[in-house]
Amino acid sequence: IILFFQDVLWMIVLTVGLLGSHCEGAISCKNENGFDVDWFILYKVSRGFDYVYIDSTDQNLKKNNKDKPVNHQAGVLANTLNPYFEKSPDFGFIAYNDQPPPPPPPPQKTVASTYGHSKGVVMIDKENVVWLLHSTPRFPGDESNNFYPKSGEKNAQIFMCVTLKSTESAQIGKILTHKGEISASFIRENRS
Repeated sequence: IILFFQDVLWMIVLTVGLLGSHCEGAISCKNENGFDVDWFILYKVSRGFDYVYIDSTDQNLKKNNKDKPVNHQAGVLANTLNPYFEKSPDFGFIAYNDQPPPPPPPPQKTVASTYGHSKGVVMIDKENVVWLLHSTPRFPGDESNNFYPKSGEKNAQIFMCVTLKSTESAQIGKILTHKGEISASFIRENRS
């Protein structure tokens, strides 16, 4: 019964978020310069915040600009997550993470035995859905100046972002019913 209600919750939140949103501009995966890209793959190397990156506009693997490591406020991840930080009225999101930020208060709940080892953020507006899948525990934080956890420095991490049309939200919802627990969500009802 609990799994059924979680499945239904995913579908309701995605649908309400999409139907209740009124946007002025579509959300999208972003590159290091803040420009829209259809997709990107970012691999953060171990022991530090440097990364290699490829996206839909330039399919040559490249290293990050040393001035913009993975945790930079104007880098690839922060640019993509900007709507998540701002939580504007024309936007909704669901974050799922089997190791959510911040750690749950005692008694700690072990979700890995019940749910998939999965982490991601789905952001929705009227035009697009952005799905950012990743491997980083306790990511993302709520503030743009502190969104990447210090614990993410030691190990290598992977991020894959894809921008889809909002008409794909129901399919994403079906996929997400098999993923980890919702760690955060935001849907603002806008009736204007």
